[in-house]
Amino acid sequence: MWAMVSMAIERKVVHLEKWIVCAAAVVGLMIFCQVESSQGKCAFPAIFNFGDSNSDTGGFYAAFPAENPPYGMTFFHKPVGRASDGRLVVDFIAQAFGLPFLSPYLQSLGSDFRHGANYASDAGTVLKPNTSQYVTGISPFYLGVQYSEMLDFKGKNWSIYQTLRYSVKHSTHLILGRMISPQNLVK
Repeated sequence: MWAMVSMAIERKVVHLEKWIVCAAAVVGLMIFCQVESSQGKCAFPAIFNFGDSNSDTGGFYAAFPAENPPYGMTFFHKPVGRASDGRLVVDFIAQAFGLPFLSPYLQSLGSDFRHGANYASDAGTVLKPNTSQYVTGISPFYLGVQYSEMLDFKGKNWSIYQTLRYSVKHSTHLILGRMISPQNLVK
């Protein structure tokens, strides 16, 4: 019995530590940007977000469709695959920088990656899970997978951008206009 209580307390401490680290990172970013923006230097062309349900804008539900209300209904007036009923901290950060909400990387239809991508997934962890999502509820999209997705996105984006840039086809400018500039992927 004490072992179960100890494990429950340990999980709560780990969860609290994650919140503290996340909050410190957000506060640090906001302070940095306030200082830099007062000097006219803070201009982020894109945001690339990694995380769990605190910042998942629909990636988990794009991979495992089981979306039922509310999942965003308060703000978006329809289920949009979020673990919350409205906007997330990453939405407010994007809005503060004048950027649109981030599209989930795993959502292939209707996504716009010109201003970044969101790799976060519900129940995402830092370390690789030792078991399946169906047993523990932990997402298979842990930080290593999210980072690999970003590297894959960067490589494919660069390849497509270079191919289309030197193409002479008429519709090339329409496709390039929907892609993020490779220069924004290295900043």
